[in-house]
Amino acid sequence: MLSNEYIAGLFDGEGCISITAGHFIRISITNCNQEVLELVQQTLGYGKVRLKSSKSKCYDFRIDNRVDIKRFLQAVSPFLIVKKEKAKEASHILETFPYRYKPSCLLDLSMVQSLHRTKSLKEIASITGFSRTTVWQKLHSHPISGMI
Repeated sequence: MLSNEYIAGLFDGEGCISITAGHFIRISITNCNQEVLELVQQTLGYGKVRLKSSKSKCYDFRIDNRVDIKRFLQAVSPFLIVKKEKAKEASHILETFPYRYKPSCLLDLSMVQSLHRTKSLKEIASITGFSRTTVWQKLHSHPISGMI
């Protein structure tokens, strides 16, 4: 079994926190030593180890499940140095948005129309936290009066 300190050090040096606009978060650690990644998986009890590149024979330990990501960050965050701020950002997103994607029905059409008078799609997306595509779809999905 590995300590949280060891896993944090491995993650700080060899890991990655990926965050997309849709609030998808992935934790990964890449290493050419499959055994150490399998020890991380066994210690934590979650995540997956897979061959990342057959050419370089590197492996990837991944966590995609939001509950497990939250558990992982709680376990390693006190020991992080390099990824401390990114881990805080990911934790904040997990707390603020408990689901991977925000349903577009939460985006208020009248507010978007009002903002669109003076703001660009990019600015509206930044203000609302929704993607530009979602904002555009919201603006163009309401029925036009007089049409059958």
